[in-house]
Amino acid sequence: MKTVFTAAALVLAAAAAGPQAFAGQPAGAGHAGPASKACFRPNQAIRYATPDEQRVYLRTITGDVFEFQLAGRCPNIRAAGQIGFVAPMAVSERICEGQSVQVVVPTTLGTPLNCQAARLRRLTPDEARALPDPARP
Repeated sequence: MKTVFTAAALVLAAAAAGPQAFAGQPAGAGHAGPASKACFRPNQAIRYATPDEQRVYLRTITGDVFEFQLAGRCPNIRAAGQIGFVAPMAVSERICEGQSVQVVVPTTLGTPLNCQAARLRRLTPDEARALPDPARP
């Protein structure tokens, strides 16, 4: 099982500090109402799966599954034991559909690799159940 470390929107500069666990955000509801975009707080992410170098599927403590389609290949993401996220500063303490998000992948060189998500969306429960085993978080 792969776990997630949190890189909050407020600590963009910390992403360059290395593959460490960042402080999580206060607990609270993770997803938005039906008329708004689906969101989660970084500290609500519990596990993820990387079926290839261009997709990440993440499960939150609320049971939601999010799909990150990356803008290009993200080397080492499949071998990484953990990932994190960086969202634009001062936008929100939550990561939401349609938001510009970087997936942070620790490396053995000390400087993490930041991979841009081109698309972020919450899967429907049926879509989440239909994921093949390598993609199921």
